[in-house]
Parts: sequence; C-alpha cells; structure tokens
Amino acid sequence: MMKIRVRLLLLLLTGALALFVVFFVIDEKPNSVNVKDDKYSSQKFKQPIHFSPTKQHYIIHPPHIERTLPNRSGIVPRDAVWQKVQSTKYKFFIYSAYLDTRIKSDGPLVRIIGATKTRKPDQVWCRLWYANSSKTVSALVKAIRENWNLKYSAVFVLCKLPPDGNYPLSVSIVSYIKESITNEVLIQMPKPISQLKTDIEICVKPLHYYYDRAIQLMEFVELNYLLGIGHFTFYKNTVGPNVGCVLDRYIKDNLVSVLPWQLDMVSKEEIRTEGMFAALNDCLYRNMYKSKYVAFLDIDEIIVPRQNDTLIKLINWLNVYQTPAAYSFRNAFFYMQWADDDSLSLDQNPFHSNLVVLRKTRRKTKLHPHKQRSKYICDPQRVVEVGNHFIWEFLNPSDGTFYFTPEHAILHHYRVCEYGGNDCVTADSTVDRTVYRYRKKLVERITNTLGNLDSNCLIEAQTNTNETIYFSN
Repeated sequence: MMKIRVRLLLLLLTGALALFVVFFVIDEKPNSVNVKDDKYSSQKFKQPIHFSPTKQHYIIHPPHIERTLPNRSGIVPRDAVWQKVQSTKYKFFIYSAYLDTRIKSDGPLVRIIGATKTRKPDQVWCRLWYANSSKTVSALVKAIRENWNLKYSAVFVLCKLPPDGNYPLSVSIVSYIKESITNEVLIQMPKPISQLKTDIEICVKPLHYYYDRAIQLMEFVELNYLLGIGHFTFYKNTVGPNVGCVLDRYIKDNLVSVLPWQLDMVSKEEIRTEGMFAALNDCLYRNMYKSKYVAFLDIDEIIVPRQNDTLIKLINWLNVYQTPAAYSFRNAFFYMQWADDDSLSLDQNPFHSNLVVLRKTRRKTKLHPHKQRSKYICDPQRVVEVGNHFIWEFLNPSDGTFYFTPEHAILHHYRVCEYGGNDCVTADSTVDRTVYRYRKKLVERITNTLGNLDSNCLIEAQTNTNETIYFSN
C-alpha cells in the first residue's frame, strides 16, 4: 500500500511539472542576480520546437531552466533597423516586431520580422521586456515561404506570450539565456479600426543599386495618387541623388514613408533580392492598423481600373456583392522596345514624351494568368503572410482572393523583354491608352512636384529624342 501511495505521489508531481513546462517562462525583475550557475550556462539549449501548419499552434518541449537576467545597459529599443543576434552559428538578424492577437487558438504572440538560415535555423529565445520586469520564452523561427531555396530566408520569429494578459513593450532575441543583450526591438501595438488613415497603402520592395530614376518614381507616385492611393512605404538600401531629392519632397508632403534597409547578406546569392520578402511582410504588419487595404507593387507597375476612376471605387463596387480578403490583377507587359505612341508626335509639349506611361501604350495582347506576374491588394488584418504575386496564408482558412477580369482592371507592367534581347516585340500586341484619362492631371502633378523640390535638387531626364532636360526649382 505504501508503494502505491508513493507511486501516485510521484505521478502527481510529474503531471504538475509537465503542466509548468508546456509553456516555459522565466519571469524576473530587473537587476536580478544569477541564482544558479550550471553546465548549461554557456550552451544553446537543444530542445526542439515544432510547428503544426495544419493546426496552427505550437508544440513546445521543456527546455533547461536558468534564472538569470542579462545586462541590457545602453541598449535602446529600436524599430525598422536591422539588428544582429549574437552567438548564432548562422547569420541571424531582426528588423521589427508586432503584437499579433488575431490567432485566437494560439493566444497573443509577438511576431518579429527577421532573416536567417532557411532550413534548420539556430534555436533562439525571446526576452520580453515589460515596464518593470522581463520574461523569457522559447522562440519559433518560421521561414517565409518565398525564399527561392537560398541558404538564407526572410523569417517570422514567433514569441508566444504567457497567458497573464500582460503585453511586453519590447523584445530581444538571444541564442542562450545568459547571453548579454545586444539587440532590442520596439513592439508595435494594434490600434483601433477607427484610426485607419488611408484607404490603400502601396508597399515597394527595397530600392537598391543606387536607384536614381526620379521621373519614373514621380510617375509611379503621382499616377497612383490619382488612382486613389493615399500613402506609400519605401525601403531604402541605396538610392541616387535625384531619387533622394524626390523622396525628401514626398516625405515633407506626408505622402511617403522611407525606412532604412541595410541587411548584411549577399543579395541573390545568400538571400532573395535584398531580403525583399522581409520588407513585404514588414509592410503588411506595419500598415495593418493604418490602412484599410495594402497593395504590393514594383515601381514599373501600375494597377489601372477600366470602368472606375480609382481603385477604391472598384473595390467598393465589388464589396457590394462580396468582401474577399484580397483582390488579384492580371499582368500585361508594355514592352519598352515597342515604338512610342503615334499621338505624341502631334503633341507640342516635350515633357509628355518623357513620361513612360504616356509614351508606351502598346501592350502584349496575351495576359499572364493570375498568380503568374500578377499583383494584388489585400485587407491586411485578414492576412498572415504575403508573397510577391499572391497571398500565402490568410488568417481565416475560408478567406480567399477575388480574381478581377481584364475588363475591370489590368496590371500595367512597363519593362524591357523579360528574357533579354528583343524577341518580345514579335508578340501579338494592342494599343491601350487607358492611362490617358489621367494625362492632364498627371502632368500637372509631376510639374508641381518638380517645382517644389529643394533648391539644390537638379533632376536630369532623357526624352525620347535623347534630348537632356533638367528640372530644377
């Protein structure tokens, strides 16, 4: 009988311990001291964390426990700056952090935008900072799907919060618990729906290679503004002086936000184009409670409605009948090798011939199918992960995308032949002057922007006759 009682007691103790470590948390006050120094103090904990994509929740195995609070003196929480995670085997960087309370089955979590090894990344920990305390929880590193099988990928670092109802103010990522704090990211909090400032926000992948096509940038911003876009988010790796001047003007006008983007990974060799998928997903979460809809476009792309003046009118028209979480638009190439529009020869304003969207009105007749070269607009609060051409994951599995037909809207894509050479000019084509509806207002807006540039800005552009035109204030 005594043996049975002992066994029952052991079972009860084991069960209680298991409940404690299902979600492991170290809860400490600032300036606490190390209460135990054991053989694990300088090692990374090896207990794995698994993620079930079908059930969408964590399965966390019990880690080793250390009760010590690393020193963070001199560390200031920052947002939108790439910070390094120390002591990892592979490169590991974090950029931004967002409180995500939408996935009810998992409870609230902190979602960090980062970049690290695509497969089998380092195990790391989330140090959550509150007003007067800190807690450490295991982190789940989840590769963002569109990584092109390169060594490194944009990732979500997910920190599931303890079920105490308190939300941290900032977060650090460490490779083992006793490690000194060398990074800290300010956590962006959800805002009330009533604070939405914009109907549609456009997100643009990182500007790089000292991008300096100022007139092209103005065409993109000003035409999209006429199409109902309220604000733009750019990520700046490197830009030239002309584009720098234009962006400074738009920042002063509160039309664009420009975020720094200096990721220490080799573009196209270690990670896909400047870690662009980290930027796209950061932009999704950054604007989740600022804008009703978010679009993801390159500077040579414009979504042009055919039967409405603006994109928000097109969406509102559709929403009378249904309210999808995303809207997809088929791609049409307007190849730069095709001749300029004939009507421009009759135009006495040489400035018109300098604008690509007015010069290039011949497009490929055959459009790409949806999900191939297409672009989309989405409701950010109903989306978990975005890609370049379509949504990878919706918050609700029953949500989906509405695929607009070309009769309603087309993605205008202005570029050279996609495979090099000039073979594309033999493709069947048609003239499409839909953009001409905005011609007068577009020229007026670009002219006005040029006139309001800082006095030290000198914008150089080439006309279709190779005549150099300088625009300055």
